[in-house]
Amino acid sequence: RRISGVFTERAVRQTLRHADFVLGVSQDLVSRAEQLGAHPCRTRVVPTGCDAKAFFPRDRSAARRTLGLTERASVILFTGRLVPLKGVPELIEAVSRLQGQFPELLLVCAGDGPMRAEWKRLAEEKNVGKAVRFLGDVKPVEVALWLGACDLFCLPSHSEGSPISIMEALACGRPVVATTVGGIPDLVDERLGLLVPPKDPDRLTAALSACLNREWDASAIVENSIGVRRSLQDIARETVALCEEVLVKRKSSRTSRPIQV
Repeated sequence: RRISGVFTERAVRQTLRHADFVLGVSQDLVSRAEQLGAHPCRTRVVPTGCDAKAFFPRDRSAARRTLGLTERASVILFTGRLVPLKGVPELIEAVSRLQGQFPELLLVCAGDGPMRAEWKRLAEEKNVGKAVRFLGDVKPVEVALWLGACDLFCLPSHSEGSPISIMEALACGRPVVATTVGGIPDLVDERLGLLVPPKDPDRLTAALSACLNREWDASAIVENSIGVRRSLQDIARETVALCEEVLVKRKSSRTSRPIQV
């Protein structure tokens, strides 16, 4: 979604105009591709999904015992690469404001990246060093366990496509607080969590507070989630079928253009 520089944009426009077909993981990305020159008749959304064998509702108490967490803790989970566009500083700011309301508040950040050291310092400066835990890179099975243990999942990104991390959280029956960017509004509605504008610590703080104070039905979250029932195999089958369709049409066409899918 992010295009840096005039020459890069020119190349992207040229590619999209001459593509036989363009796939996007969200309507937002497909619409952007069309704005840049992709023909509307040659675009399609192929939503992502998640691995249901790894991500499913778990007993929160059992997950917390495994991870050494207390029942009283209010646990917010973030997963993703630690880069500026993920909006973690706003999340740390929100945690600093919520500590008085939730004395055993814990923000767990799973993932690594160039901003890890700086954001650890920021947590210390905000006096929430003990309330913010950076796990580094973790395996999917560990992410699933943390999703089972947490109260909510938060992704305060400034820019996104269609985050698999949100689908994984919903598949585990956890409510989501996220930003209104990219394809996120296609995934999360009021039954599944709360959305806020990006780069807005005030609204993020209010949404986290409201979400933590609300009783959520994990089974209802799973049932109402778009994409949770889409397996990785479903995505692969749909993508391969479309590629085969494009190849057949291209063979029967007199024009010979390179395929850009």
